[in-house]
Parts: sequence; structure tokens; C-alpha cells
Amino acid sequence: MTRHPAVVSPCPASGTLRMMSSADSHPEKMASNTTLDILTTYSHMRCSVLITYDAKKWEVNNTTTTTLQLVNNLSSKSEKIIKKREKEEKEDK
Repeated sequence: MTRHPAVVSPCPASGTLRMMSSADSHPEKMASNTTLDILTTYSHMRCSVLITYDAKKWEVNNTTTTTLQLVNNLSSKSEKIIKKREKEEKEDK
């Protein structure tokens, strides 16, 4: 699957991870691949995720996904990743 470019810049002052997507024709691929990679990489930093994009709505699996639904979905994935890492850290000790 083609990876779509994303520009990522952590903002240490605010603890926010900014991800600006340039995935114009297939934003759902960017959301499912690059975003999850970024969440996996940065979840240990306890960053929140800010996503900016040009499309008003993303068509994902023949359904319309609003910005809020997408952010909720990413937040859920992020929480799961963080909890998994915390569990692994405890088991390592």
C-alpha cells in the first residue's frame, strides 16, 4: 500500500503532536497507515494529536467519516497503545 506524505512536528511546549497530511486523493490510507505509525512512535511521549487537512469529509469504507469521528477513533487507538506500553513496562520491571 502506498504511503502518503505527512509532515510531523512535535511541539514540546504544548505537548501536542502536529500532523499535517498532504494525502489528497486517498486520505483514508494516510489515516490508517501513517497516523497509526505516528501514534505508535509518539504515544510514549503522552502527546495529544492534532490533525489538519484540506478535505471537509473523508470517505472511508463507503461511509462518511467526520473530523470528530476520526479524532475519536485515533484517540481510542492511542489510549490502547499507551495502556499496552505501560503494561509491557511493568512486566519488564
